This record gives sequence, C-alpha cells and structure tokens, in this order.
Amino acid sequence: MRIGRIIFGILGAIGAGAILGVLFAPDKGSVTRAKLTRKTNEFGEDLNAKFTDVVETVNKKMEVLKEEANKMAVELKKKAENARFENTEKARMN
Repeated sequence: MRIGRIIFGILGAIGAGAILGVLFAPDKGSVTRAKLTRKTNEFGEDLNAKFTDVVETVNKKMEVLKEEANKMAVELKKKAENARFENTEKARMN
C-alpha cells in the first residue's frame, strides 16, 4: 500500500508540474505541446525500460528459486527413499 501511495504522489507531482509548465510557458502553444509530447514520450520510454529491467530481474530470481526448489525436492526424495529402505531393513532383521 505504501508503494502505491508513493507512485500516486510522484504521478500527481508530474501532472501538476506539467500543468503549471503549460500555464507559465514562454513559448507558443504549439511549441509547448511539441515539447510536452517529446518529454512525455521520453518519460514513457524510460519508465518502460525500468519496468522491463525489473521484470527481467524478477524472472531471473524466480528461475534461481525454481532450480533450488527442484534440487531440494530431489534431495528430499532421496532421503525419503533411504529412510524407507532403512525401515524395511530393520523390519527384516526383527
């Protein structure tokens, strides 16, 4: 919930800054709109790149966790088989 508030605050500040920038812009409206469009596109591309990096990092970590879980499963299976074998041997001895 805290991250959502932070992101909402950042986006709100960006919006307020954009509105104030347009209101107090020294350039003509068409020039200001072109600049605003360019900056918005740059921001979107940067945000997309950062999001892609985060997704790739999470995917890599998930792969590592998956590999570790598979290793643990194999190890537990071996231990269970050894325990079953030992119990069978003990039962035969009695």
